[in-house]
Amino acid sequence: MIFGLLNSVIFPIYFDETYGAKNVLPATLKGQGIIVDLISTELDTVRDFYFGLMSQVKVSRWSKGRFVLLGDTACCPTAFMREGTALVLVDAYVLAGEIKRSIHSGEAFGTYEAFVRPYGHASQRRINPVCVRLTHA
Repeated sequence: MIFGLLNSVIFPIYFDETYGAKNVLPATLKGQGIIVDLISTELDTVRDFYFGLMSQVKVSRWSKGRFVLLGDTACCPTAFMREGTALVLVDAYVLAGEIKRSIHSGEAFGTYEAFVRPYGHASQRRINPVCVRLTHA
């Protein structure tokens, strides 16, 4: 059983592999608006459908070599936060400034992370742990 959260109401979603999430979602989300209804009617035509638990992965550092994480891939807030766009814009702005200022990318990435990580952690602390636990029960 998975718990869903829709319009601040927590509801259980029951499904097994034979019945499938594609059959459960339309019934569960029925009447939640025209867009949800439209998506629900199109579920049968989708071949690459994935339905699973949300997870949160916290990494010890945001860069390695010439690779760097930005936004919600670095900070890992859950989808309940709706802060992914704001996080990535702040991160991109800071990272661009550090790349312009630094001689080496590693130096820029380290300075970027040191500056932005507290902002990302603040975003994670705004997550309501009770809501996350109920949703992932």
